[in-house]
Amino acid sequence: FEKIEQYAKGFMAMGIEKGDRVALLLPNLPESTIIIYALNKIGAISDNIDPTSKPERMKYFLEKEKIDAIICFDAIYEKSLKPIEEYILNELKIDKVLITKIEDSLSLFEKIVYKASNRNKQIILNNPKFYSIDKILKNSRYQLNYTNPYTKDEVATICHSSGSEGIPKTLPSTNENINFISLQHQISEIDYTKVKSFLHILPGFAQFGFSDSMHLGHCLGLEMIEVPIFSHDIIIDILVKSKANCIFGEPSLFIRLATDPKYDKLNLSFLEEVVYGGGRISPTQIEKINKYLISHGAHTLIRTGYGMSEFNGTCILENPYNSTPNSCGKELIGGQGIILDEQKNPVKTGQTGNLYFTKASMPLEVFDDKKMYEPLIIDGLKYVN
Repeated sequence: FEKIEQYAKGFMAMGIEKGDRVALLLPNLPESTIIIYALNKIGAISDNIDPTSKPERMKYFLEKEKIDAIICFDAIYEKSLKPIEEYILNELKIDKVLITKIEDSLSLFEKIVYKASNRNKQIILNNPKFYSIDKILKNSRYQLNYTNPYTKDEVATICHSSGSEGIPKTLPSTNENINFISLQHQISEIDYTKVKSFLHILPGFAQFGFSDSMHLGHCLGLEMIEVPIFSHDIIIDILVKSKANCIFGEPSLFIRLATDPKYDKLNLSFLEEVVYGGGRISPTQIEKINKYLISHGAHTLIRTGYGMSEFNGTCILENPYNSTPNSCGKELIGGQGIILDEQKNPVKTGQTGNLYFTKASMPLEVFDDKKMYEPLIIDGLKYVN
């Protein structure tokens, strides 16, 4: 909380204000979390952009999202922003750019060791207009404390869909949206009492990685183990070394874990909760993964969550120990689904139709003067198709 306070004051010293949209090009690092909460504290909007985007795609995001400031990891800057630096500064007129580095997460002694062992890999940033973490923390001393007053339905963050239609969809979320998904998990039937640590591997530009991982983990009071590299081998290695109790991931990770012979001898007795989303796993693969988990000492079966990114992720959660065949589970408290045919009438058991969902924290209907979706009103409640 002290760091969040420091960073918030540093951002104000940079000139970042309430309502400003700040592009975050960051992997999962301790600073990433601190930065997001610090921006929220002063009422700025975190716009989480895929840090692996190529320069042309980055130009598209920066223009479309009406970005006022950029916070970027140094290695990402080299690949994605440096080729379009003049365009950013001169055409888009974005003059508030903060560059973070791996050393920002290290103690003084660790910094010295890291710099000594990585002397040849240091990235030199010559542009005097750029800010560093050291600089904003120094400037934070001259700023008064400030906390943005609560405003209902105020946008807190922007994430993006996976881009299944070619271009990722912009997904704005309010404070209510982000906090409600966390509350739903806290009062769900899942027992988190034995879960003390969370392996955070999903990227923050996706709602599953932001709301259902980073923010949820902190709200549950868990130790967050940040993994900035999206590699199955590295993730599994860190999982075993850290003995994290909980991991949320995409299907391919768990299929790899259960089918690769190199993981035949792992001891997973520390695992208490495993959840997958963002894709499908066949019943045969589920059975194989569960057999692997139990035979390697895990205290859990794999659980699936179904949802929509517009709802910050999970709407329906499966209980793997008490699951009806062909059912996707139960709605989380505070949400409700209904399946309708083309005439908007409820379907009978066994029939297919469109799933409409409602929640106590509905997504924004209008953003940047654009209609995000057309709600269906049923019994006074708004539903999303």
